[in-house]
Amino acid sequence: MIDPITALAGIQSAISMVKKAAGVAQDLSSLAPMIAKLFDAKSVATKAMLQAKQSGKGSNMGTALQIEMAIDEANRFEESLKLLFMQSGRIDVWQKIKARQAEMDLADAKEISALKK
Repeated sequence: MIDPITALAGIQSAISMVKKAAGVAQDLSSLAPMIAKLFDAKSVATKAMLQAKQSGKGSNMGTALQIEMAIDEANRFEESLKLLFMQSGRIDVWQKIKARQAEMDLADAKEISALKK
């Protein structure tokens, strides 16, 4: 089982790191490693949230809700990243990033489905 507290800290840290970097980045390509970490942290957090909800422990449920809120914040922040790519004329790069994320999400969905069984 993924530790939900660690997953929550990971996604919060990744969001904060990308926000700071996006504010000072002179080149969108310099954000790539941090955006990757954000997507990875979001994936781990999603798995941790689902596991925490399935555990039935009250303390895990509270953490699961916090993770869910952090994932929502990450989703909203992704929209601002999308705007950065649009403004720089690099929407094609953003679309490739999102396509890769969709592939990761599909793999995660299969893994989560296997966990539920």
